[in-house]
Amino acid sequence: MSFLNKKLAILPLVVLGSLAQAQINMGMTGDSLTDDYLGGAAKVNSDLAAFSWGQVLAETRSSDFNFGGYKSVDDGTWDSVRYSGYEYNYATAGGAASDNTTMNISNFLTLQVDNVQVGSSYLSTQTTALAQEISAGNVDTAFVGIGSNDFFYHTNVFDFDGNWTADPTAVIDQAYIDDIANSILAGVDTLLAADSADVLLALIPAGTAGGSNPEILDGINAVNTLLLQGAADRGIATVDLFGYNSDPDRVNEDGAITIGDLIIELDTAASAADISAEGTGPCNSLGCATESHANYYLADDGLHPNTIVQALIANQIIDALNSHYGHSIALLSDEEILAVAGISAVPVPAAAWLFGSALLGLIGVKRRSANRH
Repeated sequence: MSFLNKKLAILPLVVLGSLAQAQINMGMTGDSLTDDYLGGAAKVNSDLAAFSWGQVLAETRSSDFNFGGYKSVDDGTWDSVRYSGYEYNYATAGGAASDNTTMNISNFLTLQVDNVQVGSSYLSTQTTALAQEISAGNVDTAFVGIGSNDFFYHTNVFDFDGNWTADPTAVIDQAYIDDIANSILAGVDTLLAADSADVLLALIPAGTAGGSNPEILDGINAVNTLLLQGAADRGIATVDLFGYNSDPDRVNEDGAITIGDLIIELDTAASAADISAEGTGPCNSLGCATESHANYYLADDGLHPNTIVQALIANQIIDALNSHYGHSIALLSDEEILAVAGISAVPVPAAAWLFGSALLGLIGVKRRSANRH
């Protein structure tokens, strides 16, 4: 091929590259489902050898997403909301939607969630801070995903060691449901008022920090109904973070997840035994995740979703941004999901092996036919 022809062959790629969409400058608010795993004082039970969905996107789609600068520890240079992690991620572990949400300590003391002792923050605190980033032109897309902790705090009693037991006196009535929904939508309005940012509102995942109590699940569903209507009234996108569970090709009837040839059973958790200095996956203060770490649904604290689950959540985020705001970001493939979780030899589905064998057979036939001429 001549030099001129080479230039002409490259030209379409250059044109396509010039038409590529602009990078999304994204900020987040929420709780530990969104808070970056590993970091400073605001991190409660999140020193994990795993990635949250924002960290997954930063690792795999850095050309599409910008979450600001990153620092692994709190050095005092950022505000009191964003201690560490990604600069535009204002979510904190233990964060709550309503300013009225408190922790009931041993039935005689109540503790505000938004304080230094707990290290968490209310959504109003988070959105006020993120709105400043939007007004300054640093952020053009905002995610809001919070509310399950409100149910968790409301329905349990805690001791001074952080253990909890169910509170039989807790009532989830319409006033409580309205307070949670209105608090979340007020946070959305704070972000919308800052500038013309795209807002993505996550529904509260059923059965997360609130547990599986029927009254709690009914309350979460009632809040989500109000959030769907509020989002429609405001013309913003919503996302079901665990919507991948409705895909029968992805999730079995028993809840097990299939990624390539890897099957991850529900309610399984990694442990310190799956972390070592030689690990190739995400790291925490003990080391890095070995390949066995990715075999579990939950990370090494037995509470938070592991990297592969968070990667599936990341795909839900991408899909919502594409469908509602006109982006064209590629979903993460199974190979990418396994790789970001630290699995170096990506399992290939049996069907792919059969296809490859058949293809090699056809090549062999073609070669033998060619030899006859």
